Amino acid sequence: MSEQRSASIGGRIRLVRHHFALGQESFGEKIGMSANRISELENNKGGAGAGVLVAICREFPVSHEWML
Repeated sequence: MSEQRSASIGGRIRLVRHHFALGQESFGEKIGMSANRISELENNKGGAGAGVLVAICREFPVSHEWML
């Protein structure tokens, strides 16, 4: 995933989800969010706050530095 350094945060969230072969609903369940909210995040509609990034980094082996 590190080759995608220029992606937006939403794009990186999508990359994580795709890397682990999860749909938006399954991914959202793992981090405590709805599929609609995951869609918004991936499409850069509504900011991904610190809580979102912490949840992703807690559930998946990605670094917060890469996410940012």
